[in-house]
Formats: sequence, structure tokens, C-alpha cells
Amino acid sequence: MSYIKDNFLLKNKTAEKLYFEHASKMPIFDYHCHLPEKQILENKQFNDVFEIWLAGDHYKWRLMRNYGVNEEYITGAKSNKEKFIKYCETLATAFGNPLYHWSQVELKEFFNCELEINGENAETIWNWCNDYIALNKITPQSLIEKSNVTIVFTTNEIFDDLSTFEEGFELDCLLGLGNGFDLEKSQKPLLIGGGIGIAPMFALAKHFNKKGIKPTLVYGARSKDDIVLTEELKQYCDLIVCTDDGSLGY
Repeated sequence: MSYIKDNFLLKNKTAEKLYFEHASKMPIFDYHCHLPEKQILENKQFNDVFEIWLAGDHYKWRLMRNYGVNEEYITGAKSNKEKFIKYCETLATAFGNPLYHWSQVELKEFFNCELEINGENAETIWNWCNDYIALNKITPQSLIEKSNVTIVFTTNEIFDDLSTFEEGFELDCLLGLGNGFDLEKSQKPLLIGGGIGIAPMFALAKHFNKKGIKPTLVYGARSKDDIVLTEELKQYCDLIVCTDDGSLGY
């Protein structure tokens, strides 16, 4: 039986009262959803527990890498089942890491399974969860609804494919957070920059040109007097200029 009970981490009666009478009923704003928009919108049934648990969870990947697991068992060519079993083996060594408890809570909450996660139980858990997915037709939206999530914010990479959305779809973006991005994934890049931020966009455009890709660059500034290097930029990208005062472009 799992050590995860309904009052897990609730240390006193006050905590239990606040949680069960108030917090547990409140809607959730998920500010960090790992599922891609396409997967959520298509809402296809998951094939196995790996697709839900490990296919895009960088926290679990990091734990495995820190433990010294070969990348073949993380993002490589090993089967979904082999990767899942390797994660279970790794997690059994991580007592004290939040993932140790987090994963056990997920197992009980979403798959109704109370087995302790370790290498010995890994195959049984694999079969249990996959049967549960098939029997209950588990999809991305069903998990979101079960969790009482009201608003979802996805965690995109800067060059993720936007073709999931129909033309005219309104998309709210939080940009400029300073995170890196993978240049190799981009097939039709959209670059956005202005002011001193135009310099790295110029370098990026040249990089893509060397790969045979011509990006689109949206170049913003206060007025036409602040726009520079337009002829040079046009050699490497399709240039769209926007100004605050409307003196040039949009």
C-alpha cells in the first residue's frame, strides 16, 4: 500500500481544514504545462504511461541524467517500456528528492495505483497503468479536467511549430525570458527583435541562410529613424518593419 494518504504533507488539523474545506475545491491555473498545444487540442488517447509521464518531463529526465542513466533510456532509441522501467529504478534511489513523492502522488491520483515505485514493481506498474489508460480512455483533456485546471499555459520553445493554430487564432505569449533554444528544430522560423535586440536576430538570420532556410524577421522600433541595416537584413530574411508612430511599416 502507498504511504501517500489524503492528508499527506498536511501536518496539523489547521492545515487539513484549510486544504479540504477550501484549497482542494479551488480551480487551478496551470502556469507550466509540459503538454504541447497540438497534443491537448487533438485530445487523442495515450498509448501508454510513458507518453503521459516521461515523454516531455524534463524534471524526470534531469533526475535520470544526474543518476548517470544512459541517454538511450531518456530521450534515445530504447522502447517506452525500457525507459519507464529505468525511471522507476532511478526513482527508488531518490528518497528526499521532491520527484520521489511527486511521482508516487501522480501514480495514485491519476492511475489509482498504490504500488511503491521501484525496479521490482516497475513492470507491474507499467501493465497496471496501461490497462487503466485503455479502460478509462485517458486523454490530455481528461487529465486536465480531473485536475480541476481552468487555464493552461504551455511551455513552448521559441521555435516551436505554430501550425497547430488556425489563422486568426489569438495567442498570448510571454517572451524575452532569456532561455536558450534549439536552432536545429526550426523549419520556418519567425524572428522578432528591435533596438539593440536586432543584432542577434541578424546573426540568427545568417545562420539559417547557411542551412538553406530564409526566416521572417519582424523588426520593431519607435520610428523610422531608429531602423537600421534594412538592406543588409533583406539579404537573409523576409523583413517586416513595425514602428510605434507609424512612420515606417505597420
